[in-house]
Amino acid sequence: MNERGFTLIELLVGVTMALIVFGIVGTTLVAYQRDAPRSVRQNDSQDQARVLSARIIRELRNVASSRTAPSLVEAAGPYDLVFQTVGSPSGQNTAGLVRRRYCVPSDSAPGTETNAAMTVQQQTWTTATAPANPWPIAGGASTACPFAPASVPAGSSISTSRAAGGVRNRFAGANRPVFSYDSTALATITTVGIDLFVDTNATQPPAETELRSSAFVRNQNQIPVASFTATPTGGGHVLLNGGGSSDPDNQQLTFKWFRVGTAAAIGTSGLLDWAPGAGTYTVRLEVTDPGGLTASETKTVSVS
Repeated sequence: MNERGFTLIELLVGVTMALIVFGIVGTTLVAYQRDAPRSVRQNDSQDQARVLSARIIRELRNVASSRTAPSLVEAAGPYDLVFQTVGSPSGQNTAGLVRRRYCVPSDSAPGTETNAAMTVQQQTWTTATAPANPWPIAGGASTACPFAPASVPAGSSISTSRAAGGVRNRFAGANRPVFSYDSTALATITTVGIDLFVDTNATQPPAETELRSSAFVRNQNQIPVASFTATPTGGGHVLLNGGGSSDPDNQQLTFKWFRVGTAAAIGTSGLLDWAPGAGTYTVRLEVTDPGGLTASETKTVSVS
């Protein structure tokens, strides 16, 4: 029987290989201990962003169903969205309407984590009518995020909180819009897109994640349609009929007829017997819904 043991060279090779294996395992453990907290924070931020997107979508789908407001989406910018939705009744505000603003602050300083977040501001009121929107978008530029006006209307209050962290759409001067819309006019917005770039630390792994979603605005007041016919009836008369006009929200419309070139209305009923005398005229019909949205149609009318 051969009972020869390991040679010195074999022992050295074995020890060297063991040290290499232990080194690899140790390096892996150190890397895991270093990266694991960042991964956890990244996952938490992604979960917050998903919850935030779902919240905005739910609130947009349940926007206040008052058809008397010209537009329930009151400000729509790439980093700023303001709309009315349903909260809790308070005082004369029996419908429980509230105004919510979601915005992302500008952050042009690389390495600054403070502003890598989305802010939510809410205005509540106890009056029967909603106060003015304190967060307008003038000339395409949003007010500061967050922004507290110098004076708050009587009967209302404003609160501000952090909605989600790690939102980097504007971090370090980036220009990646959060919100997108299917219309440039507030009154005709029916779809709002939400695009969030989430990363807890832009300078270290893991890489940022993009989360996309969209919401359909169901209760937005819609612009009416103006349509009329003109039927000459002889003797210098013409019958103007605005019965072809309609409102997508099935609200009652008001009518105004104008002879183009004159300021005063020639009539305010849906059916108008107009007697301008024989000739050719340009007539405009304007229809307005209870929310103040207006549409018009203009025609050339011949009267015999």
